[in-house]
Amino acid sequence: MQLNARFSVSHAFLTAALARAGRLDEARAAARHVLELDPTFSVSRFAVTVGIEPKVFDPLAEAWKTAGLPD
Repeated sequence: MQLNARFSVSHAFLTAALARAGRLDEARAAARHVLELDPTFSVSRFAVTVGIEPKVFDPLAEAWKTAGLPD
């Protein structure tokens, strides 16, 4: 993230990791930062754009939703 601090996807993955670890306050703050970097970020848009295998993507999507990223 230090090489390109404005790359929202790396921050989105950090958001998911924090949410899955139960660190919800930090996850919500990270989610807000994702939306500052990319106001159009949404779980469904990411899913269509990237096309991740559903069994891999579903836990990620749930973590993002838990952190407050839009569906």
